[in-house]
Amino acid sequence: MAFGAGKDAAFKLGNAAGTLIDISAYLTEVTAPTLTAETQETSTLGDAYKEYTRTQVDPGKISFQGVYDPFIGTMLLPLATASERAFEYHPQGTATGKVKYSGSALLTSLEIPAKVDSAVTFSGELIVTGVLVSAAN
Repeated sequence: MAFGAGKDAAFKLGNAAGTLIDISAYLTEVTAPTLTAETQETSTLGDAYKEYTRTQVDPGKISFQGVYDPFIGTMLLPLATASERAFEYHPQGTATGKVKYSGSALLTSLEIPAKVDSAVTFSGELIVTGVLVSAAN
């Protein structure tokens, strides 16, 4: 088995110009999309057991948080009104043979709280739109 440490994770997000930017240096946590495979019941009269068929797959949401820097603020804020942007999530890093997840997503929330006794942080959420691809680096 090829186990890995979270510290090796990498997350890249398309900026307003559409260029993939590695924002891992600003992040403290990324929560990968959770796929939800939706189904529809297709049972009919006389069926002793319920029957189902697949309908659509919801590729899910990606949440992230980190330590704020002016660069990250100027990169993320324009995405709130932008069209979908490409992303890549490398849960075990970008080394050859490691898995990456990629696709397109829309920024749905961004929060930049400031507390008197702690570092300025940020958090946000993306909703994946379309196909979520899994491939080796």
